[in-house]
Amino acid sequence: ESLPYIPRQKEGQGRLRWLTWEEEDAILKTMQQWGLVKLYDAFVVSIDTGIRISELGRITPKHVIKEGLHIPVSKNDTPRVVPLTQRARDVLVRRSRDCAKDEPVIGGNKNWHRDQWERVKNHLGLDDVVWHTLRHTTCSRLIQGGMPLTHVKEWMGHKAIQTTLRYSHLAPQHL
Repeated sequence: ESLPYIPRQKEGQGRLRWLTWEEEDAILKTMQQWGLVKLYDAFVVSIDTGIRISELGRITPKHVIKEGLHIPVSKNDTPRVVPLTQRARDVLVRRSRDCAKDEPVIGGNKNWHRDQWERVKNHLGLDDVVWHTLRHTTCSRLIQGGMPLTHVKEWMGHKAIQTTLRYSHLAPQHL
């Protein structure tokens, strides 16, 4: 006869972990020394674009366009184009040469990266780092670099600005 009362909990700020430039460099050097080419390439594309691991696994050569990286299917069902650094573009173009037009450029099964990634981060003592930390790193760097929050929201594919606002404390000089 009436709607039940459901108490709502406030969303916690949580800990937003991102990688320092030194940590990124150490991870890349370790991957390179260990010959983990595919993981290295996935890391570069992920940290330079901020795309989700699920989006990374669906990239095919046709998604690499002049304007950037076309993400047709995302978590919030909204397609977007993510700008590409030269480093990420080089990786995607190089890997695209070796696969068919509709074949994934990086990836494979859902957790193809997990074992190697765990070995690298454990070797470096980065116990509080997960693959999604790369996405936080991208977002944090964009905001710390002065990009407007609305632009970061679009880049990252956040459905609500509240998600992007979780990072606003990183650039108080822009408020």
